[in-house]
This record gives sequence, C-alpha cells and structure tokens, in this order.
Amino acid sequence: MSNALRDMIKKAKAREDTGMPSLEEGIDRFMTVESRNRRNDDGRWHPSQICGGMCPRFEVIERTRPDVVIQKSPPNAGLMQIFWLGTAIHAMYQNDVVGRMGHLWGFWRRVNGWDAEKQIPTWEIHEGFRPDWGTYSYADKGEYIPDRTSCEYIEIGVEAEHNMGGHVDGLLFMGDVSEVPAGLTTAEFIARFRDKIVIFELKSCNSRVFDSLLKPKEIHVKQGQLYMRGLGIKKTLFLYYNKNTSQLKEYVVDYDPTVTAETVTDMIETNEALEKRYLPAKKTECTRANSARAKACRGVRPCMTLGVGTAAVSQLRNYVGLPP
Repeated sequence: MSNALRDMIKKAKAREDTGMPSLEEGIDRFMTVESRNRRNDDGRWHPSQICGGMCPRFEVIERTRPDVVIQKSPPNAGLMQIFWLGTAIHAMYQNDVVGRMGHLWGFWRRVNGWDAEKQIPTWEIHEGFRPDWGTYSYADKGEYIPDRTSCEYIEIGVEAEHNMGGHVDGLLFMGDVSEVPAGLTTAEFIARFRDKIVIFELKSCNSRVFDSLLKPKEIHVKQGQLYMRGLGIKKTLFLYYNKNTSQLKEYVVDYDPTVTAETVTDMIETNEALEKRYLPAKKTECTRANSARAKACRGVRPCMTLGVGTAAVSQLRNYVGLPP
C-alpha cells in the first residue's frame, strides 16, 4: 500500500471519528480555486518572468496563436500556499521590520474612514519613508486600531523602456534620513539622492537552498539588473530569508548592463517582431527538436514546423498541427 493511500485512509478515518469535515481538504480546494483565478499577464515584460530565458520566436507564436502552444498549468494548492507565505514574509519585513527602521522609501496607505454608501473603507496614501500615523478609527463606528496594523506598504512600480514593467520590493536610503526633505516624489527622490539609494529585494527560500547560497541566484541578479536599468540606480541589495530558521543572508550587487544585454536584445526584437508582424529565427540552441531548451519549450511543435519572416506569420495564422 502506498504512503499516499495510507494518508487518505487515515484522513477518512479521522473524519469518521470526529464527525467533522476536513479543514485540510477545504484549504486545498480553496487554494486550487485561487490558483485558477490568478491572472498576471498585463502585456508587459516582467523581469521575474523573462530572466529565466526569453525567446522572441516563442513570444510571437504564443501571442499570435495561443491555442497552438502548451498551456501553463496553474500552480497546485501547495505551491499557492508557498507563494502566499512568501507574500506574507515580504509584508512583515516591509511593514514591521525594515519599514519601521525608517530607511525604506515607497508608498504607504492606511484606512482613514468608511464610505457608508459603498460599504468600503477609504484610504490615505503617503509617498516617502514610513509615516508616523499613530492610531486611526472609523469615525462612524468608534473602532480604534493599533498603529502596527494601520500602515501598509505598497511596492514601487517600474515602468521602463522596451515595454518592461514590474515592482521592486523597496528603495533603501543608505544615508541620514534627515537629509531628505518632505514632499518629494519618488522620481525627485531618486534624481536627488541616486548615489545613496539601493534597490531592496527580499527573497525567501527553504534551508536547502539557503545553505547552498554563496552569492545571489543568477536569475535574481538579472532581475535586479533590469530594475536598476529601469530606475537608474546603481546597486541592489538582496536579502535572503530562510523559511525554516528565519536566518538571513545579504548580498549587494552593482549595476552591470552586460549581465542582461541578451535579455534586452530579446525584448527589443520581440517588440519589433510583434509590431512588424514577422516570425524571428530560432535560438541557436533550438535548431533541433531534441535539444534541451527545445524539449522544454511549450511552442516546440509550431516552432519546428514554421519558417522565418512575415510569410511565416501567415503560415502561423493558418497553422493546423497536432493538439499541443
């Protein structure tokens, strides 16, 4: 009897003994629905998605005929819980640790009232370092909320050339915060104090990954390089958090445009191909269908069948192949 079957029998027996439905199974169902409802494609090139390897040919195929590529499977319930745990760790450090240290720049919000007509809270937004807002209340309800829950960090958006976009975990000011006058916008803050600002990126991982880290992961470095390029900042600080032990490791990386030169070239070529409606050539490592990269590609079937150029896009529109 397999371990999985033993677990199923054990859980079923436990429900019989208690007469209660399984909370664990309910959470699994809830997380499965949440994973299917996730939508993160806004048409931009996100560093977290393209730094693992971008292919202009695949991007044109998928955006022209999404039905002929293998669809991504939504994350399962376990992966969704890992994702949510990472989000919670980010919020803890942004709101209650690094934010309270006074050097984290970004946007902050808190509830400052209640819209009785719409039955929703209203928000106050602050741009800068974490504000000292004290406590607040719903004026019409008299409910007082402690300060630690009244201030929520909002990550800084990055809108850059070549249709690249995303969010950084924060901007850290490495000088005396009293130097920074009140009322600056983020753009003004960067322009004035560029040499004293580093991008803050928090990464959470398990003990196995954490213990093996001697430097930041290559894919994370590439993400940081694209963010530095987009914001015009020269350094990124990576803080790795061990989810098993809460240990930390810190690495600082300098801006180096050569690290992401290929990714930037791929973005430019993809944008041009989509605009001019042509199909780019294959990557050099994908000339054969049995190459490692080709076998891992979700668009390998049409890719290996179609040619190059504007005529190939016409072929793609009329492409009839085996179901992906």
